[in-house]
Amino acid sequence: TELLSEFKDLQLFKELEKGVMESYLRDTYSVSITVNTEEAGSISVKNIKGIDLTEGQMIQYGKIILSATANEGYKFAGWFKQDSKGLSAVSYQIKDTISVESNIEYVAVFDKPFEVKVSSSEGGSAKISTAIEVDKTILNVTKYEPITFKAEAAEGYKFVNWTDAEGKILTAPGEHKGIK
Repeated sequence: TELLSEFKDLQLFKELEKGVMESYLRDTYSVSITVNTEEAGSISVKNIKGIDLTEGQMIQYGKIILSATANEGYKFAGWFKQDSKGLSAVSYQIKDTISVESNIEYVAVFDKPFEVKVSSSEGGSAKISTAIEVDKTILNVTKYEPITFKAEAAEGYKFVNWTDAEGKILTAPGEHKGIK
């Protein structure tokens, strides 16, 4: 404890290993977990034993479990890291375990979903996927989720292009990744 008063950024841990008590110095980090829109959903942060964490509590083994619950009319879009460049996606899992190895500021992003549908003409198939749902023809997504569009031509056919509902050509042949 005398050592801790001199090193404000270090935490003293004692662990029992093979019957011998040993002391280790480990770095401590600031962890901030927030919601982008309070009315859209809620989050919980737990330690690896499933116990709720509150401000100022110690994190065991450097891991936390994040969980998100969307309110009616909203969808969880993902866990995003906040930094000087803005938001960048970390995970699209509703429940995820993360390692805390530095100061982190995560934002649980919720948004109103919209429907994306794909279909194909004779001689092929069309599917869409997100990080969570794979090979579907209809998905409810948010503007934050990357969507992969996949077209496969049957034998004797050739994929030509993607079109919107009005027939406007959107892309060239192949697999298309996009957000929106």
